[in-house]
Amino acid sequence: NMERGNKTEFIKNKYIQYGGILLPSECHSAESLEFAQSLSVEDTDVFVVTFPKSGTVY
Repeated sequence: NMERGNKTEFIKNKYIQYGGILLPSECHSAESLEFAQSLSVEDTDVFVVTFPKSGTVY
C-alpha cells in the first residue's frame, strides 16, 4: 500500500501535468507540449498515424 506522500512523489517523477492532464514525463516535456500546441497546420498537411510497433514505414 503506497502512502499518500510517496504516491505524490511517484506522480511528480513519472508524469508532467499540462493543461490539467497528466502525461508520462518519459514521452513529453513542457517544451515539447508547448511546441505541439503552437504548431501551425495547413489544409494540405498530411498526418500518418498508426499504433506503435505496427510495422509502418514512412
